[in-house]
Amino acid sequence: MDKKILITGSNGFISKNLKNYLLLKKYKVNNTNRIEGDISFFDLKDNLYIKNKLPKFDILIHLAYLRSSSYLLEKKYNFQGSKNIFNIAKNFNAKIIYISSQSASQNSKSNYGKIKYEIEQLSNEYNANIIRPGLVYDLNTDLGLYGRISILVKKMPFLLVPNGLKKKINLCNIDTLFSKINDLIISESDYKKITLYEDQKYTLKALVKKIAEINNKKIFIIPINYKIIYYIIKTLEILNIKLPISSDSIKSLL
Repeated sequence: MDKKILITGSNGFISKNLKNYLLLKKYKVNNTNRIEGDISFFDLKDNLYIKNKLPKFDILIHLAYLRSSSYLLEKKYNFQGSKNIFNIAKNFNAKIIYISSQSASQNSKSNYGKIKYEIEQLSNEYNANIIRPGLVYDLNTDLGLYGRISILVKKMPFLLVPNGLKKKINLCNIDTLFSKINDLIISESDYKKITLYEDQKYTLKALVKKIAEINNKKIFIIPINYKIIYYIIKTLEILNIKLPISSDSIKSLL
């Protein structure tokens, strides 16, 4: 295919697999990276984007997202960084596909959900296509949040699972997401906003049970008030201990 595609982010679960998928479709695909001096350099923190010398592209698929312990910094990096890459795409007259999240909401309790929502509003100003997938999973890997939960289910005889969370989780198979992205790449129609969920919704406890069943694993689930788990995770994050799930992910289900 003649279309040149740029995917922001290079280390993410979705971005790595998406690049391989699109290469198999015979597109010319490149990922941005944060290597100074590289032709594909792009950093969400680079507010002036003076250093960006990105080669021309026809399609932008925006996946990059930078976490921070500070809400203000996380918003600054991701909102302004998204604006910068959208401006580059606009200069190239490129189609924009923004991958948002089921968490995106003006009233979200999580930093991630609120910021994703604000980037959606920004995307509208650039006539971007917006996809809101559920929790993306691939049964062939243990990557992504679903994969990290799967690893815990496989390794642990029991899991502490927060209860009292109001929101349920929608799932989205990675192949379904990639197929929809490809549809948007080849479409000549006006921009779209698409939600991409499977029909069934899960509580976190029900999702753990489903993953255990898929892996033929018996696991003992211990329900515990979400506030206790939230503050335990928050404390460990302050100590810079890496965890399979973040405190902000817990907040997204409130």
